Amino acid sequence: MLRPYVLVRNDAREPSRVVELFADGFDIQAYAEPRGFGHAIGPFHTRFAAELMADFGEGNPHMQHVEDCEQFAKKYLSLAEDAIENETEDAFDVASDCGQMFANVRHMTWFKERIAYQLLCDASA
Repeated sequence: MLRPYVLVRNDAREPSRVVELFADGFDIQAYAEPRGFGHAIGPFHTRFAAELMADFGEGNPHMQHVEDCEQFAKKYLSLAEDAIENETEDAFDVASDCGQMFANVRHMTWFKERIAYQLLCDASA
């Protein structure tokens, strides 16, 4: 079974953190070393939680472990579901920013994740 991991570079090259799917440690090592990644964080249960770690985890005392990110993902996905259900301005703004009509994407997983990501960005600001 493929699970998401966050690969981290030891130097300042961009991107310093990326999310990839791997089956085991051997696959990670074979992929990571030639590409300049020093270590991997994971496995995560969801790709969304791994993306949160990649984007917000560095230096964040609230996202130090896989389970921390899984909890943030669960919390903000729940808030996103509420935003979609209640047809909030945030939900319509995200749909518009993506060039979509709210009614056409309200049931899609990527849309819920995009709203959750935006809500987390707003809370972090």
